[in-house]
Amino acid sequence: MRRSFAFLGVILALGSVFLLFRQVLPVAQPAAEARTAAPGSSSTASTAIIVLPFVSRSEAPTNTTTATTGPTPTVGPTATTGPTPTTGPTPTDTPGTPGVTRLQAGGLGFSDTGTHQVLRTADDRVYVFAPEIYQKYIRAYRATNIGTPAGFTEADQAHQPTAQSAIWSLDAAIDGNNIVHLLYITQSGPVIYQTFSTTTDLWAPPTQVANSAWPNRNNGLRQGSEGVSLAIDAGGLAHVVYGQTQSGKRRVYYNNNQGGTWNHEVLVDDQPNSDNSHATLAFGSDGALYVAWLADDGTHGAIRVRAHRNGAWQPASAVDANVFRDQGYSIDQGPNLLVTPDGKLHVVYIGTWESVPGSPTGTEYGRLHHKYSGDGGATWTANDPPTRYTHSPALATDPQGNLYVFGHREYWKANRCANMLVNVQPAGGAWGAWKTLASGCYDSSVSAKWAQYFWNTPSVLDLVYWTEKGPQGQSDVNQLYYAEIRGGPDTINALPPAGP
Repeated sequence: MRRSFAFLGVILALGSVFLLFRQVLPVAQPAAEARTAAPGSSSTASTAIIVLPFVSRSEAPTNTTTATTGPTPTVGPTATTGPTPTTGPTPTDTPGTPGVTRLQAGGLGFSDTGTHQVLRTADDRVYVFAPEIYQKYIRAYRATNIGTPAGFTEADQAHQPTAQSAIWSLDAAIDGNNIVHLLYITQSGPVIYQTFSTTTDLWAPPTQVANSAWPNRNNGLRQGSEGVSLAIDAGGLAHVVYGQTQSGKRRVYYNNNQGGTWNHEVLVDDQPNSDNSHATLAFGSDGALYVAWLADDGTHGAIRVRAHRNGAWQPASAVDANVFRDQGYSIDQGPNLLVTPDGKLHVVYIGTWESVPGSPTGTEYGRLHHKYSGDGGATWTANDPPTRYTHSPALATDPQGNLYVFGHREYWKANRCANMLVNVQPAGGAWGAWKTLASGCYDSSVSAKWAQYFWNTPSVLDLVYWTEKGPQGQSDVNQLYYAEIRGGPDTINALPPAGP
């Protein structure tokens, strides 16, 4: 779906023209958003649609802070740094009425599948952090109330992060002091770390972690490239991975801010002859840190996973050696990685081109694949949900170990207007039927709340996603939407069927 953005790269790069255009652009809304609970759902279930005022932005604030330059990256130091296995705090939780709430997040923005851009504070307030297509800033959207959000407003707009070039990937995680840690990467190359206090609702100054220009591909469009990932350990230390370019290829590097500095950089990927990207992080329940990424040798794509445990990086394993990749940034690919409470690792991604009867050309890519590992990533078992062709699938879980997967309906079935779909595998059970989470024109790229540590209100699923097309067919619209799901598998199963 996101390939439709590529041809706009040159036009929309003209920032002044784009910003002027945005002031008169109508707020995009899905064509036929579901407004009532599905037949047969519980009488306590509820579904609400709230359309909020459009948050416009005219120009960058004059008091924006400039990123301070971090230590110069070094290549391939010995991996002596890493997470110390510790036990994190018990997740907090707040019960609520089963059902699905969907609302506009307050303005434009996009999400990505390998990152976590929505979270809750310890007192149960939702925050969403999002960049915007071809733009240089990040918005912090704050729920106007605790519990189920009634709406969102932008926090500390006067000091919102503003870079020198477009921001294409962002990851966020909260710690035990209600400080949100963010990592983002810009088009010109800088990787920037910044924090946001949910106590004061203020941004802190940014710090540059690394700087490496991207290879010029895909007409400049990098949404979906998953250029960074961040995770917080039980002690509140930030662990990050990001891409840097060597000899025209992207490589995956790890770093952390132990001691208050970013001088612990180490090369993580083990494929020197491949383009390595789309890295995503997840802590295991034992404190091990896992990174999953896409390795592209120019002909085949592979999903690989590597673990850091007992003070050292372990050998990587191949999840799948033949997955979707392309000559650009493989923007429709995952992976998405998480660890369920039983300690199993789960990865979702999309398959390569294959025969698909009924598609426009008879061949398509995008078959959704799911694999899990019960031995710390050493071996992987296939466990696909019923067949769907999507882009950038995403995972979520809950304290009971139920597994949820999100994707969009096949784009060719509704004139490139794809409903957002969801499926659930109850703990110890099998995948069910696909259900419609939201009707309209959506990209996939769902970003769901999850963390091994400081996973506040874990029984409630929080996610953000965004529009693919506007009401007049514009493909440059990225209206951000938020959804909350309470009630677990029963609520999912009560949703309308996805259809063929």
